[in-house]
Amino acid sequence: MTTVRIFRSRRHTARVLLATAVALGALAPTASAYTLPRPSVPTEAAVGAVAGAPNPRAYVLHGPTHSVYAYDTVTGERVGGTNVPSSTTRIIASPDGAFLYASRAFSPVSTITVISTATNQTVGTIRVGSGSHAAAVSPDGSRLYAVNRPDRTVSVVDTASRTVTATVPVPGSEPQDLAVSPDGREVYVTHSDGVSVIDTTASSVTATIPVTGTPQTVAFSPDGGRAYVTNSVYSDNPGMSVIDTSTRAITGTLPLGGQSFGLTLSSDGKRAYVARNLDKRVSVIDLDALTVTDTIVFTGQRPDQLALTPDDSRLYVTQYSDGDGYALSTIDTATNTITSNSNFNGTIRDVVVATPPSADLNISLDATPRPGLNGRIDYTITATNNGPARLTTGTVTVDVPAGATSTDCQVDGTTATCDLTALEPGASTTRHITVPIAALSLGTPYTVTATRTASSPTDTEPANDTAARTCTATTPLIVNCD
Repeated sequence: MTTVRIFRSRRHTARVLLATAVALGALAPTASAYTLPRPSVPTEAAVGAVAGAPNPRAYVLHGPTHSVYAYDTVTGERVGGTNVPSSTTRIIASPDGAFLYASRAFSPVSTITVISTATNQTVGTIRVGSGSHAAAVSPDGSRLYAVNRPDRTVSVVDTASRTVTATVPVPGSEPQDLAVSPDGREVYVTHSDGVSVIDTTASSVTATIPVTGTPQTVAFSPDGGRAYVTNSVYSDNPGMSVIDTSTRAITGTLPLGGQSFGLTLSSDGKRAYVARNLDKRVSVIDLDALTVTDTIVFTGQRPDQLALTPDDSRLYVTQYSDGDGYALSTIDTATNTITSNSNFNGTIRDVVVATPPSADLNISLDATPRPGLNGRIDYTITATNNGPARLTTGTVTVDVPAGATSTDCQVDGTTATCDLTALEPGASTTRHITVPIAALSLGTPYTVTATRTASSPTDTEPANDTAARTCTATTPLIVNCD
């Protein structure tokens, strides 16, 4: 799935008025803001979920309360949320779903707020160029690219250090939007003169592709062979253009009209959904035939931002309006009908769907007897990350007999605490506990139990979180382990 973020300069005044309303005490969301309508017949198969893994979440940026709300797309329940700075205008998700990046465009200092989806808390702030609005993340999540409209630049951000490593000037006036190619080698940036191509290795513009009208949003096909660009009403033929990325030539155009802005593609790259703001419509487009196959009509507000669930079964649509009415709609993509509307009592500025990462931590335990005059038992705890995501942190708590020692865990009486960090999918790490054998054991059992008590991201399989081993000692010279 490719989701594209957009901006329209003529809406700046409306957003400033909204910010003023917030400062004067805008109303908080109504009760319905805390529960999205539950989709019909929600199943794990329908959303592409795996047993125990988090369901995909819809993250909704609510302007008046400066908040990002998180909703379970299967149950419809609100599962978290966090505050963001005022004037935050867009949110995007990292490819692995671990982070949200919230852009703050209309402020003296433009910043991007980093939010952990595991905790729904802010974990960092990135300072970028002025007027930063649209942003995109590289497929491997290592780089973030942010458009700085007044500066006519793109900031290149190292997401690990959360610092700007390069600033790329782009031609034209006020760049609008950008997208990273699936192979991560190029960034396409829309602006008044067309679409510029940034080489991500050199951090420089290598070409500019002329596009009729005023290019707005841009999105790549999953294979990277094509790029799709919407054009606003200011062009002679508002709609969508198709770019062959190998030749950098326009290979097709599709007239749509009515201010074509918001754009998202299905995960297989066969369909596109385009929000036609002025016409109050969303066009459903067959990308192979480049034809409109259906049109979804909105009777109240204007459709703005779009986000698909991972299985492409539901489309969330924000609607832009300064008046009353529904602010977020859910569309059943099988029938292309609006199935629900949620009123958030104020402008919803953006919506993005992402699945928070999960990492299944498997715990195993081995026991090796060391008989002798000072006999002991060496226990080895092995923690294996079954994935699919990288384990950031973890804690294994071990119940041990009195007198136990460890070189890599903290022992306090009969409890040992073993901390884990940075474990890649498929990787394992070990921790060690030594238990001395009493001189007069006479069949004493020595039992050690290791349990995963905490980890991040979410653990998906609690059944393999605990392991135990028991050894029996007659004397320090005679030790048997199960």
